[in-house]
Amino acid sequence: MTDNASRLLLLDLDGVLLTPRGYHASLQETVRIVGRSLGFSGVHLSQETIDLFEAAGVTAEWDSSAICACLLLQRLWSVDPQARLPGTSPSPTIRLHGLPLPDLRGFAETMHAQASYDRNPLERAEALLLERSDGLNPEQAGHLGDLLRTARSPDASLTHRLVQELNLGSERFRQLYGLEPLLACQSALEQSDKPTLSPAALRRLRAWLEPAERGAAIFTNRPSVPPDGSFGSPEAELGARVAGLGDLPIVALGALAWLGARRGEPLEAYLKPSPVHALAALRCAQGAPVAAAVQTAA
Repeated sequence: MTDNASRLLLLDLDGVLLTPRGYHASLQETVRIVGRSLGFSGVHLSQETIDLFEAAGVTAEWDSSAICACLLLQRLWSVDPQARLPGTSPSPTIRLHGLPLPDLRGFAETMHAQASYDRNPLERAEALLLERSDGLNPEQAGHLGDLLRTARSPDASLTHRLVQELNLGSERFRQLYGLEPLLACQSALEQSDKPTLSPAALRRLRAWLEPAERGAAIFTNRPSVPPDGSFGSPEAELGARVAGLGDLPIVALGALAWLGARRGEPLEAYLKPSPVHALAALRCAQGAPVAAAVQTAA
């Protein structure tokens, strides 16, 4: 590298600039709230179980929370076959009943052991739920399928709505989604994520970036606001601010989803480990706007 060459840093968020605890905190609280609404007490989704779900390919908290809701509901059906997950309210609707908790960890272990990537995680979870259930009637089986198929819809899924409100905080959730909050909470991403760089290390990084030939950008698979300012959850932006680097350019899910929509390609074609993601981040580190960077990289 010659003296006048660019020196560029690409920085991931989770596990690099942040110790990411917020997403798991939101997931655990969502499962606790859903469990209480179905009459269970003491529901706790352990970190070990979360790790098993992620090892089985269930990496989105929207998905794992919906799977846990299905398992809780199945257990409740042993005494109340007509019970359903509340659609829009986390308030307790069923009295505490004392039923033992379903084996959330055991289900995650089975998903991991039977991992097959020819189907998405929710399809695999639905098949396993039906395989392990005796005596479900068609309406119950359909309800489980609905809970899983709508797991990524804030309008149709209680678990999705709770996870996102906990991630963002109630007021930011209201502003972004135009939905009334179900809770009154601060952002778990702001409260629970912790920066990995010490103040001294952050100062050294900023000093290193001072020469004009040096630059840095954050590239992450977290949701973010697209370049055109359309709908997008600002989770990458929140993480960058918690890390103390909110002024750095960010290439995240929002920009790459925007690119995919323009080019008629699936988002996965551009997210890392796709080289497009890294190339776009390099262009941003050199000073290019995000929209131009992702298009040039593609």
